[in-house]
Amino acid sequence: MSQSTRLSLRDYYSAFFKRLGRECRQSWKREVQGNVAVTLIILAVSWRDAGALKAAEYALLGNLGWLIIWGIIHLVRTPWLIQREGIPRDSVRQAAVLAMLPVYRNDLSVELIGARRGVSLAYSEGEYIFLELRIVATVAKSVLPPIGIVKTATEVYKCDSPASIAEWTREEILETPTWPYQNNRDTQMSTLALWGIGAENLSPGIHKQGWIAILTGMRPQIIKLEDIESIILRIEDGSGYVYKFSFPKPIAESPHKIFHKSVMRRLR
Repeated sequence: MSQSTRLSLRDYYSAFFKRLGRECRQSWKREVQGNVAVTLIILAVSWRDAGALKAAEYALLGNLGWLIIWGIIHLVRTPWLIQREGIPRDSVRQAAVLAMLPVYRNDLSVELIGARRGVSLAYSEGEYIFLELRIVATVAKSVLPPIGIVKTATEVYKCDSPASIAEWTREEILETPTWPYQNNRDTQMSTLALWGIGAENLSPGIHKQGWIAILTGMRPQIIKLEDIESIILRIEDGSGYVYKFSFPKPIAESPHKIFHKSVMRRLR
């Protein structure tokens, strides 16, 4: 399922100025407030001395200038913080209208919907972990197939590119309230694949959802989803920029079963 979300820039600038104000307040407390307090204490002690008032005035002006410098630093740094940490309303990050903002020009979002171990009788094939992903970019761009890394408590498995899923089938359970029995619908995974052939082309604000497979190693190294500490995806776009997405445990299990053709032959 894909959709586009179009919002005004008001939400973005609302988050921008709130974050800028918070950063400036923190700089006031860390960098300037103490200096101003010391200046006022010295003035209170030595206000009768010649030139004390003038010296305090210069000190306060210096602290004001220092605060302005920090404000300029935060003005430049805040858009980067918003891009890195996100706006509380995630839909704002997916808005196509944000493509005109320089800070969002290269933004890419990836959501891990669920994962599933593949069931196979072909032991030489190795262990497959299937990931259902939803990806979206703020501008039109091309992204290359990801490098997948699966970490468990004892091992790290790296897959330099998604494994082929042409010989796999997804079994979907169909339930009808008026029918007491369950029906199954089989779908070839090749029709559900992301990065099926080379790069994946994205349109601004339009979600793409599909599956990839990570080949983690040869059997009998069976990996349970509950044993996975994290899944990391590294995705490079057409300009050579590499995005890193980390999905820590618990990894949600997809309700759909995925079978290799060796199993499907037995079932039939």
